[in-house]
Amino acid sequence: QNRYRYTTRQEEEDAKNFRCFSCSFGCSSFMAIVGVYLLTASNYHNTKSEELVTYNHGVEEWTSDYGPQFNATSWSLTVDGFPITLVPLSKEDPLPKDGAEDDTLSYTPLKFTLPSVVPVPPNSQKDSSASEEPKAPLNTTGATVSNVTDLMRPREALLTVYDGVETHQIALPSTPLLRKVVKRTAGWKMCRYQEAGYYSGRSHTCTTYGVLESMCVKVSKSVASGAWELNTTYGGSGCNPRSSWRMFAWRRARAPTNGGLPKLPAVETDRIFANTVVKSAYDPRILALNITNGKLVFAQGQAEELATGLVLIIIGAVCMVPACFLAVPTFQAWRARRKRMQYYQSGGDSGDDDIGDEWYG
Repeated sequence: QNRYRYTTRQEEEDAKNFRCFSCSFGCSSFMAIVGVYLLTASNYHNTKSEELVTYNHGVEEWTSDYGPQFNATSWSLTVDGFPITLVPLSKEDPLPKDGAEDDTLSYTPLKFTLPSVVPVPPNSQKDSSASEEPKAPLNTTGATVSNVTDLMRPREALLTVYDGVETHQIALPSTPLLRKVVKRTAGWKMCRYQEAGYYSGRSHTCTTYGVLESMCVKVSKSVASGAWELNTTYGGSGCNPRSSWRMFAWRRARAPTNGGLPKLPAVETDRIFANTVVKSAYDPRILALNITNGKLVFAQGQAEELATGLVLIIIGAVCMVPACFLAVPTFQAWRARRKRMQYYQSGGDSGDDDIGDEWYG
């Protein structure tokens, strides 16, 4: 009886050790295999080398051809008939230090942007005594508005470029300075707190307002006609893939709780159109943004796979430690179980009792 109880306990302990060993060994092996696969499949160094070659080729073309061509132009922006001369700016944020800064070629950036002080046209100084709300200046138009409704009127915008030989005009899409969007929503909490909108319980819709904060367009000179035009390479005429190459950027204006239009102070008219930029479509920074999907880190996806593979291999190695400690007792238990099976199959002769006692303690 005692021998049977001991055998039962021993088998339960052996089974527990075997389960722990199997789990530890299986998990560590799986993570190691996945880690090795990610290391071999990431192709990090080749991908980064190819992206650097493409980027450096773009820098060479910019330095030799497109940069001097763009530098010889002058630009102005006209909104509602009021022109503003854009000023050239040669300061650009450098690429992030991801280990490739020593391999990338340097260049002189150039973009045209709004001046720090926008002049106010003479005809914009009107009497505002009849206005319900105080007038507020607009950065780009240089004019004033007396109510929010005027902000929702679509504006006609025009880019004018002089390249030293002739003048070209580029019509921009008309857009309001304040847009209203009504859409269905899942509930009032999402509408109010996540989208800063007004929720209508009757129609289950959310009304949100967006203020036109900035505009960035990329332009190029047509080889066929010689005229400057919006460049829609990469899918849009904007400057960043993270905005889906859209030229306009909007910020939210909180909708009033009564369902009306926002007040002028809430719209913050001094920040409307606060940043207007014209860039060449061949600017190396735009090329880098397209290559890196807006992250400005070469081969980032492959680097993440490489890092993930290394982490999995390290974790797998750590998980292999308990498996190594459990390997010896698991193997001994397997040998003892094998001998017991052989003993039972042989009929358990009395001459083998000494060996049987050794198995059962």
